[in-house]
Amino acid sequence: ARVFRRHYTQSIGSFMLQSRLRLAMHRLAMTTEPIARIALECGFADQSHLTRLLHRETGSTPARFRRVARAVTRDHG
Repeated sequence: ARVFRRHYTQSIGSFMLQSRLRLAMHRLAMTTEPIARIALECGFADQSHLTRLLHRETGSTPARFRRVARAVTRDHG
């Protein structure tokens, strides 16, 4: 754990949480899956858990994040 923290400058738990959040963000942007399903399949306790962490990270709710990501993809795709 100390070697991991020294190399990645964060704990293993924090790294895993960031990885799950990135996966959820990708799925929000690229699929029409229900947010609750994405939350559970990405390892969050429930949709509100994903919502809290995504809001803390991006300042956005999952639904807003999805709308903005799709608009950006549509405009640049």
